[in-house]
Amino acid sequence: MWDLMLRYKEGTRASKTKIRRLMRLTRVMTAFHETPPTIVVKHKPVMTKYKKLKKEASQLRVQFGKRIIKARAKERKTTEEVQEKQLKQAFGQRALAR
Repeated sequence: MWDLMLRYKEGTRASKTKIRRLMRLTRVMTAFHETPPTIVVKHKPVMTKYKKLKKEASQLRVQFGKRIIKARAKERKTTEEVQEKQLKQAFGQRALAR
């Protein structure tokens, strides 16, 4: 969001709709009232956090998948192995359909 705000304040093309959507997601509703220097100050720590999360993304994705498998197994009263197999088959079918 702060990247887009910098572009917008500098006069470069940036979508107001996308900025508003990101404002709702981040719960920072005062982004349009910020000045360019404060935007730069807020942008830096957010980008360092983003870069750190980007490095851990694959591990977090695997953990999320395991949680989904556990939840489905509990909900459907089956084992985790069965649910894992079903999910792999479903993703395989989607890939074939494409």
